[in-house]
Amino acid sequence: MIKYFISSLVITVLMVFYSSEYTLSDNKVNEDLTKLIELNMKIHNSFEYGIGLPGYPTLAETISFGNGHCGLYATYFTEEAKKMGFEPKILDLISNINNEIELYHSVVTINLGNANFVFDPTLGIYYKSSVSDLIHSPLLADKKIGMISNASLKKYSTQLFWGNISGVKIYHDLDYYQTDLTQSQEFEITSENSFYESPYDLRALFDGKMFDNYAASEDGVTPVTFTIKFQNPVEVNRIFIGWFDRGNYPKKFTIYNDKDQEIIKMNNYKNNIGYLNKWLNSTIKTESLTFSFEEFEGQQRLLLRKLAIY
Repeated sequence: MIKYFISSLVITVLMVFYSSEYTLSDNKVNEDLTKLIELNMKIHNSFEYGIGLPGYPTLAETISFGNGHCGLYATYFTEEAKKMGFEPKILDLISNINNEIELYHSVVTINLGNANFVFDPTLGIYYKSSVSDLIHSPLLADKKIGMISNASLKKYSTQLFWGNISGVKIYHDLDYYQTDLTQSQEFEITSENSFYESPYDLRALFDGKMFDNYAASEDGVTPVTFTIKFQNPVEVNRIFIGWFDRGNYPKKFTIYNDKDQEIIKMNNYKNNIGYLNKWLNSTIKTESLTFSFEEFEGQQRLLLRKLAIY
């Protein structure tokens, strides 16, 4: 009887101990989640969604400018979350809807306790699911938490978006390949096409003044082709192109490496956000990049504001 009583007492104490530990752990998760939700909304409300400054400006610079793209929202959220002691990871997502519309979006994933959460500071929402779960069970997208105020961005939170994810890049740190090779490496640029004189020649693409100048080719002459040749071979991870505006841009274009292999090819391209920020499937090493633009929306010529190679 005494032995039974002691055993029962031990079991009871252990149950209380583990129950108490679980409660404390659960409370910690809730506290951390509350902090991250507040951070998510703080970053979301800091500036409007838009093309933003080229490269990766500071949060203060973006706030001063007034708008920024999803990569900046995710970067600023991650920077602040790291300061708070969390271990966030940035994920760049590519969704091919009906194999026609290619959407790019950035989110942040954080593990709290044994649970995964996905935060989307661009939209001001979060999911109590992992990215893997959302991709394999798109219905979970309907369980997002928060209100999306910008109707044009709702497409990045739908079952259709999550169910057609074709690529995911994960960043455990903030190494976004931020060094623009056109600013750090010697290169020459050549073209058989006629461009207007400075400041509207091809060099306008690299002056860092994305909203002041632009490069403009001769009207009605297609295709428009130019080649950037670096002094030494470089490693390329992504290419950023700032279009003139949403009504004037190329619909069909191809980018080649120094072996004339296609590294990016776009047919029936839709300019939804004012720029192309295209990650390659893998890092390539090349001495040159050739850009060929064949069909255009709006003016029948090439109009570009910015070109950066990372």
